[in-house]
Amino acid sequence: MKMLALRFGSLQARIVTLFVLLFLVVQVLGFAFISRAISDNARSSLREELTVGERIFSRQLEQNGQRLIQAANILSADFAFREAIATNDEETIASALRNHGNRIKSDVMMLVGLDGKVVASTLAVKELSGKFPFMDLFRSAEREGISSVVLFEGVPYQLVIVPVKAPVAIAWVAMGFRIDEALAKDFEALTALKLSVLVREKNGDWRMMASTLSPELRDSLAWQLGNGKGSAKNRAMFLAGDEYESVVTTLSSQGTMVAAAVIQRSLREAAEPYTRLQTMLLFLSVGGLCLLIIGSVLTARRIAQPVRELASLAKRIEQGDYSQPVEVHTKDEIGELGSAFNHMRDAISTREQRIMELAYSDELTGLPNRALFMEKLNHAVLSMTRSGQSMSVLVMDLDRFKLVNDTLGHQCGDAVLRIVGERLAATVSREAETLARTVARLGGDEFAVLLPADGVSGAENVARRLLKALENPLVIQGVTIDISGSIGVVTAPGHGDDAATLMRRADMAMYEAKRGNRGFAHYETALDSESPGRLSLLSELRNAIERDELTIYYQPKVSLATGGVIGAEVLVRWNHPERGFMPPDQFIPFAEQTGFITQITRWVLRHALEQCGTWHRQGRTLNIAVNLSARDLHTPDLVNYIERQMTELAVKPEWITLEVTESAVMSDPTRALATLEALHKMGIHLSIDDFGTGYSSFAYLKKMPVDEIKIDKSFVMGMLTDADDATIVRSVIDLGHNLGLKVTAEGTENEGVLRALAALKCDLAQGYHISRPLPYEKFETWLDQYVREIKPALVIHRPA
Repeated sequence: MKMLALRFGSLQARIVTLFVLLFLVVQVLGFAFISRAISDNARSSLREELTVGERIFSRQLEQNGQRLIQAANILSADFAFREAIATNDEETIASALRNHGNRIKSDVMMLVGLDGKVVASTLAVKELSGKFPFMDLFRSAEREGISSVVLFEGVPYQLVIVPVKAPVAIAWVAMGFRIDEALAKDFEALTALKLSVLVREKNGDWRMMASTLSPELRDSLAWQLGNGKGSAKNRAMFLAGDEYESVVTTLSSQGTMVAAAVIQRSLREAAEPYTRLQTMLLFLSVGGLCLLIIGSVLTARRIAQPVRELASLAKRIEQGDYSQPVEVHTKDEIGELGSAFNHMRDAISTREQRIMELAYSDELTGLPNRALFMEKLNHAVLSMTRSGQSMSVLVMDLDRFKLVNDTLGHQCGDAVLRIVGERLAATVSREAETLARTVARLGGDEFAVLLPADGVSGAENVARRLLKALENPLVIQGVTIDISGSIGVVTAPGHGDDAATLMRRADMAMYEAKRGNRGFAHYETALDSESPGRLSLLSELRNAIERDELTIYYQPKVSLATGGVIGAEVLVRWNHPERGFMPPDQFIPFAEQTGFITQITRWVLRHALEQCGTWHRQGRTLNIAVNLSARDLHTPDLVNYIERQMTELAVKPEWITLEVTESAVMSDPTRALATLEALHKMGIHLSIDDFGTGYSSFAYLKKMPVDEIKIDKSFVMGMLTDADDATIVRSVIDLGHNLGLKVTAEGTENEGVLRALAALKCDLAQGYHISRPLPYEKFETWLDQYVREIKPALVIHRPA
């Protein structure tokens, strides 16, 4: 107590009083600002919660819609259901609708005819009157189905419409969930927000259909929704004396009926955590005041002591005591302590700055390094998540940089990297918003650019300018060096929502740009071969070949001049032991991307040649056609492999036709033409598959040593209904004959197309009208049946 005793009017008392008054002023002002900030932050936070809640509610409806669409697609694909529709079996239709509705717990199931009449329904409402009331939904649901919120007799339902195809649309399946208390409770469990669904006649009173509000608040909400002020979307409402921030979303507007969803939360509940924090802060302030008084007294005593000592010395001098000289030091203990702290601060600041430079800067170029770039990228991703804006990342790798290092040395390579870094930084610095953008060197000859506020078009513009900046040659040590780069572009959130994913996919896009010599390329999902399912697909394909799990199917080719079967196209199928039947489009593109297509092709060639030899020994003079990919054409030992297999299996080259697409040849014309020439010299027939869909010129066409062209089925199938398709088919047939080539038409699906092809003097045809692809046992049975039954009934009007 004695230590804390102060003399009124003394220096110590004035210092303590000043500290206490300043503290009180700061605390009072702080509490005023905090109270205001609590209210503002609570409202802002609550509005953000409501915005997120609105998106969650939309997502909830979307997920329900997807669930309904999947269920409707399953029902529409059911063969028995489609057969019941085709035979107008109303009892079976109604039973199927009820059973399927019970399985997915749908509240409404109905089948609607193409004329808009309701064939069967599990919902007997007056509004139907035999006619489906939402005909405008059909236009949007022609392909994959559509989900929408509709009103049946004033009750909101989430309804999906899906066509029933066989293969064209023969009816429509409609099914839906009622938007009720269960949906509202699920939403509240997810978000802790209140949800109410109301319906009204236009200009009438709102009726509550479902709500998570207490019963006494529901009528008040309906009244305020009809009479409240403010915008139609965001409103502040007072329910039972409590203010609620609310978001109003229109679910459906149908005729005179309107359905709306109100998402809201009490402002008092939102502010409660802040209020508790304010109370805690008050207690801390009181404790801080007590500590301040104690601390200020001690501090004032230490400050006043040297003054008292100097005053004492002055009194001694006044009394004439000169025994001790007056020495005033410019640096006392407090000054020395302050100087020591300043020196320490300067030393620490210098060392820390150097450490930061080493940790976050690239010494060679002076650009940010990978660590700093990733830190900024993570920050940009968080900002994007909060703001909802898009952002982009560019990853660039220099082309042929290893050649520079190997030829001119690493010192010259370092100089190239410094100049490239300067050009990239200068290019980006000329752009707007340069403070937000970052150019970094990730390592080696790899650079990256972060565009925190740019979408696809902005990223493309920056990529073009970066490539343009590298066009001017570099002169280093008297040597002129041409440098270029390949850039991968990703845009978030479309290509990912975390830094690691964005960088990985940007790398993939960059390598794709490098492979295609395209300058820059955007990430595409087709490039991503690293999903768990695709990771195992390569090994499963390898096992399938080793265990002979693949199966060869044969689709016959018929001569339109004689009607005889001259051969068959070989097609591969895969009946996976775990995944079931896998169509070729699920594993062939992956095999082409990974390069495993060459092993599949060789497996097919081996088995097809073996079967061809067996047929010829049995007296069946059939030609087999096998497809080759672009990778097969570029495989150096393809010709030798085919020659060895023909020799081993005693197969003559004229029994074989190899089919290649135009695009496969044009990917590397020089190598592809060399391979085709070698195969042609062996006597193997060559065919251009899917003719008309590629991009080869006539200059290359006349160079190709081919014997046949196959018209793509997309033109053949539409030639009876589309004049342009008919013109293309006729032109290709004339072109092929003028070049001395046979012409085969794929996609012969009906007798009318077969007659038309024969009339145009097409040489060969294949398609479902003749036969689907068959395994070899069924194919041999089909050959025997064809001679006895099919060929006599196959009407071909071929001009003499």
